[in-house]
Amino acid sequence: MKKIYNYLSPGCAIAFNNNLATKEEDFDYLLQPPKEYSLTSYERKLASQLTNYKPNDILFFLNTCTGIEIEIEGIKKVDKTENFLDYWITAEDGSLRNNGREFITRKGFRVHEFKDAYIAFKTGVLDVNLTHDFSERCSIHIHVDIRTFTEQQLANLVACYIIFEKGLFSFCTEQRQKNIFCIPILDTIFPTEFTNAFDMCARWDKYTALNIKPAFSLGTVEFRHLHGTGSYFELLTWLFICTALVNFCKNNISKSIIKQIQLLKYQSQYEAFIFSCFGELGRVLTWDYEQMDEAASCAKFILPKLGEF
Repeated sequence: MKKIYNYLSPGCAIAFNNNLATKEEDFDYLLQPPKEYSLTSYERKLASQLTNYKPNDILFFLNTCTGIEIEIEGIKKVDKTENFLDYWITAEDGSLRNNGREFITRKGFRVHEFKDAYIAFKTGVLDVNLTHDFSERCSIHIHVDIRTFTEQQLANLVACYIIFEKGLFSFCTEQRQKNIFCIPILDTIFPTEFTNAFDMCARWDKYTALNIKPAFSLGTVEFRHLHGTGSYFELLTWLFICTALVNFCKNNISKSIIKQIQLLKYQSQYEAFIFSCFGELGRVLTWDYEQMDEAASCAKFILPKLGEF
């Protein structure tokens, strides 16, 4: 089965830095807040929960390629230092008001570089615009690299995501669940109307909460759930959650994932499935097992249509 990068044009718009993490201590570095950063009580809770999380292959996790798009209003000045320009570009966004701007990571970055990218954003944007506003119009989008995915792995990701969708939304403000630019997949007819993974990707709507449309153009999938926030640990936790889900589908044999989905029936099996994907990150989210059972029925229905068995 073809891999996603077989569909990418030579002029693929996204590229990633090659600064590889080589030591596991880089993970612990991420868990320490930037200097002179004041933690809220919620961030302290997230920081405490993150200390219990250790990905199975830390270096693989740290070297996963990602990208971030941050929408924010009330921006009158940007301090474009060399460090800022290493990570960020500025774009206009017609959906924003009051001097709204969108900040996009220039080339994407690896997970271990998040802290440095965040510090560049904080000093270049947040610190010089003290009245900045993450209004209800603002959101944050995370791109995760899937260039080595096969079509089957993409189908597996969509199926797993459908099962986890409600839990993922529990990390975000309620307004994101009712936003026309972040539509839950289970509120659409998309899962049932495609005949294969290629067709699914080509006809996907970009405004679904999980947007797979960039798969064949950028080599990424986009998570559109997160509300606007400048919180270091909110951003870091969400980046970890999105990366963990993609890597779960990347690192596990397709037949194993499909078998787990097909056998899902009892609460204990859902709990085991959550833990196998997210590890301790699963405790950050809120789960409704009855809803997951309904979502699993949908996933079981679409997998044979999207994949090759």
